[in-house]
Amino acid sequence: MAVVAWVYRRHFAATARRIEGSVVGHAFRVVRTKRGYGGRHYPVVAYHVDGVRHEVTSGVGQTTPRLRKGAAVGVLVPPTGPSRAVIDTTLDLHYWAILFGVLAAIALPCGAFVAYAEHQQAEARSSAHRPQS
Repeated sequence: MAVVAWVYRRHFAATARRIEGSVVGHAFRVVRTKRGYGGRHYPVVAYHVDGVRHEVTSGVGQTTPRLRKGAAVGVLVPPTGPSRAVIDTTLDLHYWAILFGVLAAIALPCGAFVAYAEHQQAEARSSAHRPQS
């Protein structure tokens, strides 16, 4: 899954046109955390395509704003239109690939360990039931 997400976003970045935008503010959303409720700041970036102003909100929020208001930021605008634009940062582009990659890095060794333990138990059971000569 991580590879699919990474390939999709690499293709997106390769076919999109990069233009400059600027941070115009932050969308603040209340989210539930382990300790209760907290807030996340999602940067909002304005950019112009063919003289028309558009805005895109980052899909990655943080507890403190990572991009200051007025900061210049790259925006990737795909050929399908400006409404599908993405802020040109590593997290915005590759969030899902990174997430799935981390989960796979945790799950694969755990699965290998469980498979090895099962194999060892099966071998021990079969050797205990073998007739001795």
